[in-house]
Amino acid sequence: DQDIKSLSFFITQFLIAEDRMNSPKYLLGESYGTFRNAGLMNKLLDQGIAMNGVIMVSAVFDLRTLLFPPNDDLPYIVHFPTYAATAWYHDKVENKPEDIYAYLDQVRTFTEEVYKPALFKGDRISADKKKEVDDQLATYTGTDPEYWMKANLRVTNSEFFAEFLRDKAQIVGRLDSRFTGINQDLLSQEGSHDPQSTAISPAYITGFLDYFHSDLKVGKDQMYMITAGRREGFKWDWKHEGNENWGTQSAINTGIDLAQALTREPNMKVLILNGIYDIATVFYGVKHSIDHLGLTEDVRNNIIMKYYEAGHMMNTHQPSLEKFKADISEFINATSK
Repeated sequence: DQDIKSLSFFITQFLIAEDRMNSPKYLLGESYGTFRNAGLMNKLLDQGIAMNGVIMVSAVFDLRTLLFPPNDDLPYIVHFPTYAATAWYHDKVENKPEDIYAYLDQVRTFTEEVYKPALFKGDRISADKKKEVDDQLATYTGTDPEYWMKANLRVTNSEFFAEFLRDKAQIVGRLDSRFTGINQDLLSQEGSHDPQSTAISPAYITGFLDYFHSDLKVGKDQMYMITAGRREGFKWDWKHEGNENWGTQSAINTGIDLAQALTREPNMKVLILNGIYDIATVFYGVKHSIDHLGLTEDVRNNIIMKYYEAGHMMNTHQPSLEKFKADISEFINATSK
């Protein structure tokens, strides 16, 4: 809430100071920025400021779709299609279909009609049914059915990173599962690093620092960290109470804010962009959140979802970058009038 309040204050002051209150207005956030945007668009409405559009890149609204708390089947369900997409990319699917999206439609049907009900049964699932589901999980992901059985049909993302290419002594990326790296511990239950982050971080950190030091002439006396979480003593306040309509949540979910904002301002448009190989903010998790906002059909039609054959940072993949630009340009052109 403190972050949302701070940014809403800054945006309001900027619009006033720069005489831009009557200009087309957009929010664009990536990853955590989408989580914040959902609350921010609602908070700005409290101040009488509506966006023409909100762009969510690698979106997440419900933290339950990211974490794997005990006795909660949701994260396992929403991660599975991304595991299957990863298997398709790495040629671990037998009789691999040519079209990844057609394959994912098949996977989603299995996830909703077979996998989800099986997990819901919990310990009541029959041995025969469990074996049937186990075999399908292994087939869709190109992994050992015994592994899924030992995992009680539930594999976390960290476990998947380490297990998926264990036979090749490799791990896959969290931010982009197309990337692979060396697995030095073949007994590990999690990846030692993120191969995608390792591959691209030096390039954009160097570019960022060069811009700060050479162009802006600032920051040479400070250390730049790609995530604030690595700073000693850093502690983020995750408490979120939203507006007066509801109280503190046990599991933080700004999708509720998104639903309220779109209900209050039904002409506002939202563009959601997700990579199908992103295991940090899985695309099916976002779909689940959108499907549970409780919106009327006409308001739900204001939410546009686009997918990319890339990961968390789809702009590092040239074909996806071109599609990314085209999708955002089309969205702004359609909503800025």
